[in-house]
Amino acid sequence: WHGGRVAGTEIWGAARLHVVEADVVVGAGARLVLEPGAVVKFLPGTRLIIEDGGEVEAEATAADPIVLTAVGDDAAGGDTNLDGDD
Repeated sequence: WHGGRVAGTEIWGAARLHVVEADVVVGAGARLVLEPGAVVKFLPGTRLIIEDGGEVEAEATAADPIVLTAVGDDAAGGDTNLDGDD
């Protein structure tokens, strides 16, 4: 689960599901890397904020897309919020 400021370089890989529970801020000099195949789900009202001088690298492929979606989206990464098929 993620929230707060990214310091230095942070890598979110495809090996696990990433849930944003509070705003994630990529500030000046920081770098967030989303690896191919990564699934990132956002709780309601949360955001990914890239400030001036911050960097996000997200190089997906057709075979390994990067998915940014809502926590209620069961199609990507499964039933994260445990609500069944809703």
